[in-house]
Amino acid sequence: IFAASSPTDAFQELASEFEAQNPDVALELAFAGSQILSLQIEQGAPFDLFASADEGHVQRLVDGGYVHPPQIIAATDLVLVIPTDNPAGLETFRDLPKASRIVVGNEFAPIGSYTHEILERATAELGASFGSAVRRRITSMESNVRLVRAKVELGEADAALVYRPDALASSRVLAIPIPEVWNVSARFPVAISTQTDH
Repeated sequence: IFAASSPTDAFQELASEFEAQNPDVALELAFAGSQILSLQIEQGAPFDLFASADEGHVQRLVDGGYVHPPQIIAATDLVLVIPTDNPAGLETFRDLPKASRIVVGNEFAPIGSYTHEILERATAELGASFGSAVRRRITSMESNVRLVRAKVELGEADAALVYRPDALASSRVLAIPIPEVWNVSARFPVAISTQTDH
């Protein structure tokens, strides 16, 4: 099973339950950014199931004949996360330009695409100064949401955008909601390999 980084905990729990109910089956789980996993699939890596953090990577695999049409298994929105001591004094999403160090997902990672979309929507309403101030404060671009969150947990960033479940799963960050008008719905599709025997 190839799975995006965000549902790591859920997939590990499901795998344990499945193996307990099916003692003759051993599951192998590989977690990484959806863009990395989809590239590995295109390069011939063996897999049975692909769980992505966005629909674009899966659709490319459908178009290439690597997977069957997917099913959406989950959806969530994003939140702004800050360290529990909140060194930048952020209270709302509009305060984001006050942060000195912002971490985002890179342009190839689903979390990066979603973050970019949110920042574009907020900038359209709040003005170019909001967007340019945020861009100037981006200190790191990571390949998956777990790495984005880790920078905040370790105190290496004042703020980051992550999926809501990733914020809730950590006691080392606080979550600040993003206004619905700027937020996105991140949908998680699962697709079965066209080559699997299982």
